[in-house]
Order: sequence, then structure tokens, then C-alpha cells
Amino acid sequence: MEKQGELRESLKETDWAWLAGFIDGEGHIAIRRGYAENTNTTRRTRTSDSWTWYSARVSVHNTDIPSMEKASAMMDGTLVKRKLQASNLREMYTVEITARSKVQALLRKIVPYMVTKRQMAQLLLDFADLPRGSGPLKQEMYERSVILSQAGGRKAA
Repeated sequence: MEKQGELRESLKETDWAWLAGFIDGEGHIAIRRGYAENTNTTRRTRTSDSWTWYSARVSVHNTDIPSMEKASAMMDGTLVKRKLQASNLREMYTVEITARSKVQALLRKIVPYMVTKRQMAQLLLDFADLPRGSGPLKQEMYERSVILSQAGGRKAA
């Protein structure tokens, strides 16, 4: 059985274009902001009496297991079955990546093929490329991502 890295290196450009389209239609690309009260860590930026941090996230959700298995392998993520509230709904599966190196590697491959979420994907790639300690710039990029999300991933008028 080939290792994950070997699989990713053997993929064709058409595979990456497929994944870009899949994420465009079924995925979510975001900069997340989190808070913690009175936490002491070097990774977080202090704001008043709490700590704020930002992270990159790419996820995709679907009910088709073969498509989700392919996306999981390409994204180097873990396929998770989600529990749905209504019993008459089909099983939903999710793949999510948040590790900076995985997000960077994935977005570098798929951004050229994205359509609907291309601006958000490029913003997330720029965000993931920021060095540690870029708190004010991360805050600014987070605010831009909120505006893009409200505009459906496209530039707000």
C-alpha cells in the first residue's frame, strides 16, 4: 500500500481540478477566530483580559462515500461520519484540515482551479503563509474573510 505522500505526488492535475470543484461546491474555507480567558501561551495574541488566536480551515461535507474517500486522501485528512438529528436523512461525512502545512500544500494545488471560492482560498493561503507573531495582520485578514463569506466567497461590492 502506498503512503499518503506518495499518493499525493502521483496525482494528475485533473485530480486537483476535480478536488477544487468538489470544494467549490461542497466545501467550506475559512479563517477561524478563537478566544480563551486568562490563558498563557506564546501562540496567542493578548487582547485585554482574554487571548485571541486565528487558524486556517478547509473542510468538505457530502453523503457520497467514494467521493469523500478520494477527497480525504487528497486533502490528507480524516474522513469522519457525522451524526444527523433527523433519522430520515442519509449519513453525512466530513473531511477537515486545520494544520498550517496541510492547508498550504492543498491550497497551492487547487487555487488555480477554483471558481466560486477562489478569492477566499487565496486569502486563506496568504493567511497560512504569514509568519507567527503576525497578530494584527491576522485580525485584518480575518475581517476580510468575514466580508468575503457574507458575499458568498466573492468580492463584496
